[in-house]
This record gives sequence, C-alpha cells and structure tokens, in this order.
Amino acid sequence: MRVNDERAFALLFNRYWESLYIAAGKRLGNTPETKDIVQEIMASVWVKRQSLTTGAGHSLEGYLFTLLRYRVFDAIARNHRQEVSYHVFQQLLTLYESHVLEDVISKELAAIIDHEIEAMPPAMKKVMRLSQRQGYSVTEIASSLAMSEKTVRNQVSMAMTRIRACINKYYADAPVASSAQSAFVLAVLSLAGI
Repeated sequence: MRVNDERAFALLFNRYWESLYIAAGKRLGNTPETKDIVQEIMASVWVKRQSLTTGAGHSLEGYLFTLLRYRVFDAIARNHRQEVSYHVFQQLLTLYESHVLEDVISKELAAIIDHEIEAMPPAMKKVMRLSQRQGYSVTEIASSLAMSEKTVRNQVSMAMTRIRACINKYYADAPVASSAQSAFVLAVLSLAGI
C-alpha cells in the first residue's frame, strides 16, 4: 500500500471490512452510520498509507479496531446529543404550542364571556360589569346600584349559570374540548369572582 498498490488495499479491505462492520454493528446496530464508519476508517487508512507502521507490538488489525472504537464512541456521543437536542426541542415546541393554544382559547373565552354579558338583562349586566371589570365586592355592588346584597348574589348566580352554559358550549364545539379544561376555566372564573 505504501507504494500506492490498490490491490494491496483491496486485500486489506476484504480481510477486515466485515469484522469491523460486525463489531460496529454490535454497538450501533446495522445502521447506515455503521457502514459509514467502516468506510471512513478504510478511507483514512488509504490516505495515511505511507505513514502507517506495523511491528514491535503494533498490528494493523489493532490499529483498525482502535480507530473503530473511537469512531463508535463519537457516534454514540453524537447520537446522544442529537437525541437530547431533539427531545428538548420537542418539549419547547410543545410548550410553545400549548402556550399559543392557551392564549387563543383564553382570548376566545374572554370574547364569548363579554358577548354573553352584553346580552344579559340591564341589571344583571351592570352587576357583572362591576364584578368582572372593576372587581367590586357584593357589598360594593349592592351599595353602588342601590340593591340588596341578596339581589346582587342572585344576579351573579344567574349570570354565572349563563356564562357556564356558554363555556360548556364552547368546549363541546371545540376540537380540543375536555371536561378538565372546562372545569379549570370555571374554577378560574369563580376564583376571579365572576
């Protein structure tokens, strides 16, 4: 090989390629990458043919399998990094999509709730506007509208029944509908005093 004899290289290739391929395949599986590693090793032997030395405890076979070991380690590390990167990317994409979806749903629900409040009878609408938009308590709404607190509570209760019906209809019509989402939104609305 040192004198550019391609037949000598062909003999070397035919003698070792299969054992190198099997050894790499045990670690990486029979993937195209395994074949590529064996080809890269053989190509590097041809390129370095004039500087390769054997003898005094150094064998060509040992050299080939040492190259193989390092290439397999590199491939495993590269595959692991790619796998980790892929999973991180998938998680970020899922979070982004989830955030975007939540934002869209939140805006749609806010519009549906606002539309439903606008369609309410005048007294109920006033109570809900003070409760929802201005954060007034039942006592403050009763004082502001000259109503009893019981009347305000009744108005809020009837308004919430209407809003729940709208939300349930929204989730029933939505392709991502779930009772857990509906329950979550209703719990948030009740915590917000709506």
